[in-house]
Amino acid sequence: FLHLDRTASAARVEGNVITGGDTGIAVHGARSALVRRNLVSGTSEDGVVVRNSATVDVAGNEITGAGGEAVAVGVDAILR
Repeated sequence: FLHLDRTASAARVEGNVITGGDTGIAVHGARSALVRRNLVSGTSEDGVVVRNSATVDVAGNEITGAGGEAVAVGVDAILR
């Protein structure tokens, strides 16, 4: 599980392999972030979650076997 919170600005989550757990990558309240080229598999909930965040790029990730959504985005998030 990899988590970016409101203190994250211009954060990069790139090239990680995440297997199992509840959620693979969670971005909550980050000012800006890049989530790219990660492999997320076998999560019991969502592969990538973005909430309460501005300007988050999510691209080129491989997400398999997520129990929920591959990428879940809250209404209060801005994706590019």
